[in-house]
Amino acid sequence: MGYRLGVLRARGVAVWFGVASALLSTLACNDSGRGRSTDAGSFIEPDAQGDAADAADAADADGAPDEGSLDSAPPGFPDALAPPCNGSSELCKQRFSALAFLGTHLSPATDSSWATQTQGRSLKDQLQVGGVRVLELEVHSDGGVLAVCAGSCSLGSQSLSSVLREVATFLTGNETDVLTLVLRDFAPTSALVKAFDDQNLPALARTQTPGEPWPTLQEMIDAKQRLVVFIDELPAGTSDAGEPDASADGGLPQWLHPLADWAWETAPSEATDCVIARGDASLPLAILNHYVPGEAPADPQLVAAHMAETVAARLQRCVDDRGHVPNFVFVDFAEVGDPNGGTQIADGLR
Repeated sequence: MGYRLGVLRARGVAVWFGVASALLSTLACNDSGRGRSTDAGSFIEPDAQGDAADAADAADADGAPDEGSLDSAPPGFPDALAPPCNGSSELCKQRFSALAFLGTHLSPATDSSWATQTQGRSLKDQLQVGGVRVLELEVHSDGGVLAVCAGSCSLGSQSLSSVLREVATFLTGNETDVLTLVLRDFAPTSALVKAFDDQNLPALARTQTPGEPWPTLQEMIDAKQRLVVFIDELPAGTSDAGEPDASADGGLPQWLHPLADWAWETAPSEATDCVIARGDASLPLAILNHYVPGEAPADPQLVAAHMAETVAARLQRCVDDRGHVPNFVFVDFAEVGDPNGGTQIADGLR
């Protein structure tokens, strides 16, 4: 009987592995004078092996989950079978509002078809390989079709439907991950909501009540509320298509959280400070815009700014100055250096 110890993720890469109890038995038989190791790494003397087996049989008779069950961990591996939350079981008991998540600035701008490319990995690889858990999407109405653009859709675009399809695919295939979208919205909200409905994303979306504590990642996963969506709207409440915005008359669905009510943010910079450019320090969430517009992947300044220790130090500066860690850390070219390592240090994983 083999142990299925679950999933360990290292920077977004999922690795399935098993530990076969048959192998342990084989190793024990190689030297009859030696005892066998337990899964806890302790040592059972030869005379005690029968008692251990009897105890295991008794546990099975009592209806306890067996070794191969995903509902229980072998002794000594309390976290091995626990479903990892965003890649680590250590994050499961942490509140959403207490964690730093790596995000990508203008997430879909991934190739030279964009006048200003900001990322070197595809959306799929940002999520699956790069450890990115926050996407920034600037949404426009481009000839009546919603698109994710960068300032102007003439400078590069991708259809919103294809971006949301990628989001839905990731969430479906990664059932223990929580993902956040920050929408810089220049489109009619009614059309935006329809685009989400078309991918059935509201069914996975978290609705957070103002003033209530954010749940833990495990609670969000258990409740199947693994998508958090914020919308940063035009101040006038109108779209760039000249159509009324649904939020102007209170028409936002509850899962679409107005960013201005929830988060403050810094100006784009790779400095070491934590100066608030928008919002109030009393808001429960925070955005650190850790990039300089127009940088190239090989720029020495960007490479230095993306060192894990550099990112972690800036996050700590925000903790010292503002009282809590920035939750969404937006960077350009997230594949350069190790910015995800910086958020992991802030989250206590390193």
